[in-house]
Amino acid sequence: MYSALQPLFAGYQHWYVSYKYLLVMMSVPVFFLLGSFFKMAASGRFNNFQARLNQSTFVFLLFAVGTIFLNDAGTPNTYFILVPFLSYFLSHLFLLIKRRFIVEISFAVFLATLVITNFGGVFNLIDLTKPLFSKDYFLKSGEYQEYRNSKILVIGSNLKPYQYAKMATPFLNWNISKKVLLRPNYYDNLTLVLKGFKEDMPDIILDDHEVMPSLQEKILPLRESYILKSPGVYKRVSN
Repeated sequence: MYSALQPLFAGYQHWYVSYKYLLVMMSVPVFFLLGSFFKMAASGRFNNFQARLNQSTFVFLLFAVGTIFLNDAGTPNTYFILVPFLSYFLSHLFLLIKRRFIVEISFAVFLATLVITNFGGVFNLIDLTKPLFSKDYFLKSGEYQEYRNSKILVIGSNLKPYQYAKMATPFLNWNISKKVLLRPNYYDNLTLVLKGFKEDMPDIILDDHEVMPSLQEKILPLRESYILKSPGVYKRVSN
């Protein structure tokens, strides 16, 4: 339960595109959405059922925006959940405009700007699609091959060594695990660590935060099972 609920509110997100790209991508629908709200407020010609429908759809829109902040991946497809609600309000904007030629022009401008902002980077019209943290998601040729088929534990946020290796212990997400691993003076934390290692012993431990010395001092099985082979790298002792 601790590991399932904490990521929802801890704010640990992985951004695969830049904030600038997200801002440009959302600028067009948000601009027209605000125009729709002003137009609907100025019109005021809605019966009871229509007014309640508008209100309930707006509430659903707020919940959809809330789910974006709870999502752990900042990618463009995350915003697809907004499409039904944006479509509802934007259709009101075009339906409430009385003059047909203004409707046609407004829709053409909306469609053109939407296509340009979303596909401009693909065709190098605008340089906005470059990943914000691209170096964090790519491996160099031959990198971490020495851990191939080994069961490893990475005590840190670098997940690249898992590319060719197998994960051991439940301590995968450093943002969650550090609450336990960095506090060995608490009995509950030591119990979790011992249980995690006992059920799934790694062959190699990559300690990026110098956690193992304090854990080995507190937990005898870890002191007996692992030796320091090189700075930050612990290897399991063969029985």
